[in-house]
Amino acid sequence: MPRFEMMLFAQSVTVDREKNTLSIFHIIDGFGVPAGTPELAKGQVLPVGPPVVVITFWRRAKMSVPESASGRMRLIGPKGRRQFGSSEFKVELGGDSRRSQAMLNIPFIPYVGPGEYEIVIDIKVRKDKWKRVGSREFIVSKPT
Repeated sequence: MPRFEMMLFAQSVTVDREKNTLSIFHIIDGFGVPAGTPELAKGQVLPVGPPVVVITFWRRAKMSVPESASGRMRLIGPKGRRQFGSSEFKVELGGDSRRSQAMLNIPFIPYVGPGEYEIVIDIKVRKDKWKRVGSREFIVSKPT
């Protein structure tokens, strides 16, 4: 099974397949909600952002054995740990590929208030069973 190495959040990425390079722009650790954002009513969700690209880095468990697996990204909010959605992706480590990246675009964050939001990465271990392999938080703060 492929091994999860790390995850970054950025505003954009560029992939150069000819040179086999990945350029990551504007790494995000958190952001503030724009000034003038209204107070939220209970249960209200407001789309805010910049857009976020989640970049996950993977490697083979055994470098000589090609692997592939299904991965899943989940977005968890700060209040009550509500899950806002998930997206599945493939991790392909065949042929000469010993390392790989999977990138997922999030056009906005569903804002329910300030706090720690979390991206969780799972890998499918059986038909209906997922295993959490990593996570990373980012702070969304109120306007000042």
